[in-house]
Amino acid sequence: MNLNKFFESLASNASRNYKIEQLESNRNNVVLREVVRLALDPFTQFYIRKIPTYTPNKGKGISLKFALDSIGDLSKRLVTGNAGIDHLRSNLEALNYEDAKVLERVIQKDLKCGVEVSTANKVWKNLIPEYPVMLCSPFEQKLVDAVKFPAYTQMKMDGMRFNAIVKNGKCEFRSRNGKEINLLGNLEQ
Repeated sequence: MNLNKFFESLASNASRNYKIEQLESNRNNVVLREVVRLALDPFTQFYIRKIPTYTPNKGKGISLKFALDSIGDLSKRLVTGNAGIDHLRSNLEALNYEDAKVLERVIQKDLKCGVEVSTANKVWKNLIPEYPVMLCSPFEQKLVDAVKFPAYTQMKMDGMRFNAIVKNGKCEFRSRNGKEINLLGNLEQ
C-alpha cells in the first residue's frame, strides 16, 4: 500500500466519515497504524524541526517499517543534534520517494490529511493518549446554581496555560494539545 497516496486521498475529501471509513478498511495495516500513532502522539517527539535536504532512493532501499523503527533513536534521544539530523537524512535517503514523504509527515507531527487524534482513536481505540487538560467555562448562572457548597472558585486570568512534566530528571513543558513548549531554560529549576 502506498501510504503517501493514501494520505493524499484522505486530504482530498473533507468528510470525517470518509476518513474514518478509509482508515477502518485499512485498520489491520500495522505500518499505517504506526505512522498515525507516531505522527499524532504528542508524547512522542523527534526533536527535529526542519526536514534536512535529501535525495530519495531510486531503488528498493529500506522499508518504511524499518525507518519508523530506526527513528525511535531520535525519540529516545540516542542520537541528537547534527548526528540526529544525519540519522534522519540517512533514513530518508534509504527510502523511496513515496515512503520518504510519509516519514516527513511523521517527523513534522502532521499527517496533512485532516486526521486528528479523535479520528484515529475512533478507528484504533486508545491508540493515542488523550492529553488531559482542565478548562474553565464562561459564566453561566445554571453552572453556579449546580455548585455544591462549600466550594473553591478561581478567577480566570489571561495568560499561557501549560503543564510541566518531569521525566527521568528532565522537565518538559506541554501546551494544552500536548505540543512541546521551549521556555529557554527559564522554569526548569
